Formats: sequence, structure tokens, C-alpha cells
Amino acid sequence: MGLREPPPPPPEPEPASLRSRFAAFTERSDDTGSHGFGWTMLRTTLGSLIPGAGLIGTRLTMIGTLLFMMTVVFGSGVILAAVVHPPALMATVMNSVGLTAIGIMLVAVTIIWMAIVAGTYLVTRPRRMKRWQRIAGAIVVFLMAALVGSVSSVGAAYAFESAIVVSDVFGNSKTRSQTRPLGDWANKDRVNILLLGGDSGADRDEDLGLRTDTVMLASINTHTGNTVFIQLPRNLENVPFPAGSDLAKVYPNGRVWDRSSGTEDNYMLNAVWNEVPLEHPELFRNTDQPGADATKLAVSGITGLTVDYYAMINIDGIQALVDAMGGVVVNINFPIAKGGHVDGYGDEECGVDGNLSVGPDQKLDGADAMWYARSRCNDPDYDYGRMRRQSCLVNAIIRQANPQTMLTRYEAIAAAGKNMMSTDIPESLLDDATNLALQVKDAQVSRVVFSQAIGTAPQVGDINPGNPDYNAIRNRISGAITASDNGTTPSAPASASSSPMATGSAGSASSVASAAGSGSTSASAAGAAATPSGTAENMSGACDYHPN
Repeated sequence: MGLREPPPPPPEPEPASLRSRFAAFTERSDDTGSHGFGWTMLRTTLGSLIPGAGLIGTRLTMIGTLLFMMTVVFGSGVILAAVVHPPALMATVMNSVGLTAIGIMLVAVTIIWMAIVAGTYLVTRPRRMKRWQRIAGAIVVFLMAALVGSVSSVGAAYAFESAIVVSDVFGNSKTRSQTRPLGDWANKDRVNILLLGGDSGADRDEDLGLRTDTVMLASINTHTGNTVFIQLPRNLENVPFPAGSDLAKVYPNGRVWDRSSGTEDNYMLNAVWNEVPLEHPELFRNTDQPGADATKLAVSGITGLTVDYYAMINIDGIQALVDAMGGVVVNINFPIAKGGHVDGYGDEECGVDGNLSVGPDQKLDGADAMWYARSRCNDPDYDYGRMRRQSCLVNAIIRQANPQTMLTRYEAIAAAGKNMMSTDIPESLLDDATNLALQVKDAQVSRVVFSQAIGTAPQVGDINPGNPDYNAIRNRISGAITASDNGTTPSAPASASSSPMATGSAGSASSVASAAGSGSTSASAAGAAATPSGTAENMSGACDYHPN
């Protein structure tokens, strides 16, 4: 009897194709507890709102639970950081590297989230569907994926755009400066930041250049956040420079007009930015910001305080910002002149291009907003009235920059903001600056304004901008800072108005921007004329509608 040959082995199964594997993955099994097409739509919608939630209870429960937990943990972490430790969150969004990383993350999240939406539908769909259900399901998946993709992609675009803005405005760590301190301010008791409102309008005489018509120094106690805002008139003359500096050597008695070189206007504080580097270019060979350095040194000489950094808002940049926002609403209490000069200062009649209409809630476009901020020829308070209106305008812009406006016009607003502000605060210090701003927000903020009586009999102690007593100015500033460090409100002699400011918002980003653009945040920029010298005036009241 012969041996029987063993039966041949069964043929090996052919490798499953990619299509068959996908079909097996997406095919519903009978143990998933099908509730029909409506249940699928509900799960798909839920998965669109909370990634992974729509997969819980299916055969991919493990994956769905993992995605759901990751979403909850990440969202809770962001909320917790915002509530418990805001500086940590602000530090992430206040530097170009962090913003770029957020943008890349949002792109990745967009792709994954859209895949989760489609995957949830494929896994939970009924085994048998009618034709209209397939069409409806495809439409719902498309709409949900488009919604998720649009929201995330817009967020990514905004993150990338913001990174560019932050880099352009603050990415100056490699630029040379003669006055910017090295390192951070961890060991400094005070940080002094110069806030400037610049005007280099196209209609200015070419030889005038940029004029810093608003000059305010924010002196901040780094331990307590208590802050003193020191506002200086633009028309101070005989401007001194710090003892021992190169500028003090060439201007030993201050920058005094010799009544033959140029005009008196070229020897005022607001002209230092443009004129001093032109007069002595040899002293600014090792800096990329000669105007800023010269102005910082001038303010240091006037106040007796070392100016660490500056931030300047240009009025022309505000015009572009207002147009990007679609206009701004302000109250106008008298017919503000558009163009022209005060008698004796030019050939054009005041209001040569008309006037801004008087009335409450007047909506201005960028060009009219510029005149609202720049005009002074028919203002009863002249420079000080203009400074007050600048403050009102910047506060109005901040107040009206609501989330809807920011979302719908973000790119235009970001582009305008990029051209509106310049500063020598390096990006590497934005974390520290954010922490300090949060300190100031809840601290005591006071203000010292040096004023001149305009159109009225001089008050006791009013300064004479043509020949200021700088020792008296420095003593007044020193007393205000001492009072601030002690947590008390400085007294207000007639020589300067000094007032406590609203602590609820004075130290916020909005108030700092307001100060830079105007020279005042919660009190009258004048401190004279309309308000007796030494008397505080609430800024919100100054911006209200109260025609003469």
C-alpha cells in the first residue's frame, strides 16, 4: 500500500488592497448600536465641534476618547493659563517665534480636524443608505469640514500676520542705539519709557521733518507697578542734556536759539528729533536711531531721569488705521479747522479746507480723523487742546476696535499698525514688558503736567516754555515719584497739575497706546486755560459732547 501524498497547502490569501482595507475600516459592524442616519449626522456634528466626541461609543471609542481628552486638556490649559497666570499666555503671543509656532500648529490642527470630521461620518454611517441620505451626508461633511477649516485657517493667517507685525515693530534687537540699556530690567528699580506722538505729515515743509508734538515719560516702579506719567510741552526751549554726555559738551547751556540760526521753532523740544542729528552728525555715527537717541537724551536732561526706551505713534499712521477700521466716532465740541494757520504763522487762512461739523457721535474717515488730531489754529487751548483731542481719538480707536472689526478687517488693521508705531524696545523684552503692564494695570498711576496759561492771566507757578526753570521741573518730578513710591498721591501746586488716574485701565495696553498718541490718558492734556493750573480734569469728561 503506497503512501498517500499530503494534500497541497491552501492558497495564501491575496494581500488586501488599499481600497478593501479602507472599506473594512469604514464599514459599520452590527455591534455599534446603529441609530440610523440621524444618529450619524448628530455624531458628525458633535465631532466637528469637539474632535473625537463623535467616535465615542463606536468601534473606535479608544481613538475618540483619546482625541476628546487631548482637546479638553489643551483647552483647559489655555483657559487656566489665561485666568491663573496671564503672563505665561501673553508671553507666547507677544513674540514672533511663538506666533509663528501657533500658526504652524493651527495649520496642522486644521488638517487633522477636517480628517476627523470625515472619519466620524464614514465610521458611523449606516450600512445601507438611500441616495438622498448619501447626498445629504456628503453636504453636511463638506460644510462642517469647511467651517472647521475656515476658522482654523483664519486663526493661522492672523497668527502669521501678527508675527510679521511684531517682528517689524519690535524686531530691532540688532539695530544700534546709544541710549538703549543692555539686558533686561530684572535688577532695575524703575523703567522709564518715553511715549511720543509724531507728526511728519505730507503737507509739512520738507525742512521741518518729523516733529514729536506729544512728549510724555512713563516712569514705572518695577516692584510695585506704580507709575508716574510726566507730560512735557512740545515748545520747551533751552533744552538741556545730561551732564557729562557728548551733547551736553556741545550744548553746555542747553540748546539755545541764537536768534540768527534758523527759526525759534527749530529750537523747541519737538524739533530735537530732526535738528540735533543734523547739527552734530559726528555724535551719531554709532547709532541707527539718531533722532530717538537725541530726543531720549533731551528728555533725560529735562527730567533728571534716565530714559530707557521710547515708543512713538505717527499721526499719519493713525489715518491709515482709521480707514482700515472703517472710520471712528468722536464728539466734536467746536468747528475744528481743516488746514490753515494761526495769524502770523502762515499765509493760509485757518480752516482753508473747511471745518469738522460740531455734534455728538461724529463718524470720521481717516483724513478727517487726522485733522481732528492735528488741527490747532482755532482751538481755544491751541497745543493743549490738540493734545486733548489726540487722546480722545486714540481712546476712541481703542474702544471701537471691537472683535467683529478686528476679525473682518484684521489684515488692513495689522498693516496700518505696522506703519503706525516705532520703538526701540527689543522683542526679547516683550515678556518682561507684558508682565510690567499687568502690574501697572492694578497699581497706582499718577500724572504730572507742566502747563502754561493761554489767553488768561498767568497762574502762580505756570512755566514759561521760552525760558523754563528746569531745576523746578526736576524737583516737581522727584516729588511726584517719591510720593508714588510711597503709595500716596502727590500734591498739585500751581506749577504743574498732578492727578491720580483711574487704576482700572490706566496701565493696560490701551492706555499706554493712548498716552503715546496723545500725551494724556485720564486728565486734561492742558491743565491750563479751560482748567485752572493744578486742577485735574477727567479725560472721559473732556471727550464728552459739551459745546460752548
